[in-house]
Amino acid sequence: MSEIAKLAAHQVEAAAATLARAFDDDPLTMHLFPHPRTRRACLHAFHRAVCRDALPFGHTYAATDGDRVLGVAAWLPSEAHPPSRRRQLRELATMAGIGLRSPRVVSDGLRMIVATQRVHPRHPHWYLAVLGVEPSEQGKGHGRRLIGPALAEADTTGLPAWLETTKERNLAWYSGVGFGQLEELRPFGSGPPIWTMERAPRS
Repeated sequence: MSEIAKLAAHQVEAAAATLARAFDDDPLTMHLFPHPRTRRACLHAFHRAVCRDALPFGHTYAATDGDRVLGVAAWLPSEAHPPSRRRQLRELATMAGIGLRSPRVVSDGLRMIVATQRVHPRHPHWYLAVLGVEPSEQGKGHGRRLIGPALAEADTTGLPAWLETTKERNLAWYSGVGFGQLEELRPFGSGPPIWTMERAPRS
C-alpha cells in the first residue's frame, strides 16, 4: 500500500508530472490544449505552480511508493482565501507563460477563472485545489486516502469543503465522500462544463 504524507518541496516536480498525466484526458484541459505535446507541458507547468502555491499552507498530500509519486491532493485552508496580491501575481505570471504556448488559454482560461471566482464561497471553507492520481493507479483507493486528512481537519474545525471538477464521472466519486453538487458552469458556451461541489462538516 502506498504511503500518504505531506508533499515535500523536493517532490514538487514529480508531483506536477503525475498530475499532468492524471489530467491529460480531462475535457477542460483537452479543450484548452488541443495538441497533446503542448497539453502535457502546460499541465506540468500549471500543476507545479498549484503545488508551490499550496505547499506553504501545509495541507498538500502525496501518495508515494518509494520515490514514485502516485497521487497528489493540494488543499487550501480557510486562511488562504482570498489570495494575497503576491499570490495573484504569481498565478497571472503562470497563466501568461502558458498562454504563450496555447493562445486559447488567454481567452477561455480567463473566462474559466472569472466564472469560478464568481461562485467561489466567501465564507470560511477548505478548498481542494487539485486531486489527481497516476492513470495506472486509479481505482486503487489512493484518492480517498489522499483527501482524508484534510476532510478530517474540516470536520474538526466545523468548516465546509469546496471543489470544482470538469469530469462528469467524478461527480459520483465525490458524492461518495460526502460532496453535493451545487452548480454547473458553462463559461465556454458549447465547451465543457465545470461543476462545483460542497461538503458540509461532519460532527
